[in-house]
Amino acid sequence: MLSKDFYSTGEVSDILSISRATVSRKFDSGIFKGKKNPITGERLISHESLVAFMRRYNLSLIDVSPKQEKAVLLGSNDQSIIPRIQNALSEISDITLYVTESGYDALIKCSVLQPDLFIIDEGLSDINCVHALDSLDRQNLKNSMKTLCLTTSLHTHDSEQIKADSCLLKDTLTNDMIVDTILTLVNLKPQNQSVPRFNHKRQFPRIPVSVPANVEVYLSKSPEYREQGTTKIENISLGGAFLSDIQLQKGQIPFGNFRIHLETDQPPLNNWHAECKIIRLRANGSVNAGVEFVNINQFDRSKISELVQ
Repeated sequence: MLSKDFYSTGEVSDILSISRATVSRKFDSGIFKGKKNPITGERLISHESLVAFMRRYNLSLIDVSPKQEKAVLLGSNDQSIIPRIQNALSEISDITLYVTESGYDALIKCSVLQPDLFIIDEGLSDINCVHALDSLDRQNLKNSMKTLCLTTSLHTHDSEQIKADSCLLKDTLTNDMIVDTILTLVNLKPQNQSVPRFNHKRQFPRIPVSVPANVEVYLSKSPEYREQGTTKIENISLGGAFLSDIQLQKGQIPFGNFRIHLETDQPPLNNWHAECKIIRLRANGSVNAGVEFVNINQFDRSKISELVQ
């Protein structure tokens, strides 16, 4: 939504925190330029004149600067995903969400709308996710938009294979994760403080550690399924940690609710381990995860406390 061409005396009064009478006097004396309504005589100050005045007195232009609205196109027919994304973005005023439930219609709309972000659900039955993004690439449309793939199984190389800018696992989606990922991809900062921003992790101070660790992934409902792998603990707190570059032996994170057993014998976390649940999962060339500790003994907790102090 672009800035206005003309402002009323009331609008200029609010922007500059001066009286309407003062605005009118400055208009009549030629300091503000613009036009008058031929019927009502109302003074209308031009955008250029107002900006010039504000620059002259070193005033902030934030109230008169153009606002750049971002267009996001979602291609999905998953009736559990569509309302979740609509709800997550409902309070982000600078984003307009468009939805199509057909893969082919989504490609057509991409060429017409040219959105800032195209979200494609790999569950679309009428088009393959890889082929869809390859098609956008051939049309040179991906040069002007970011792409996000929603997938049911997150392979460590999926985002590279489908040439998406990022991938998210549908089974672990949360409002926080959706908002965080989309704002990052369209290069917007959070503007609505009522949107929760991982406040549960702010309860504890976090410190950088960069410690190699081993992981064991298992399904909550099928604990007999186990897969080994490695990761790096980038930062840690009493409440959880951030894991980067998760590499599993089979290269694939299972579909369903799963837990991670995390352990390391590297300083400063010698002989340390914890059971974790995923609160944020992202693939962008490599798999990274924010985890929350759900089972950690007093000895291992005290090691973290020593680091934090």
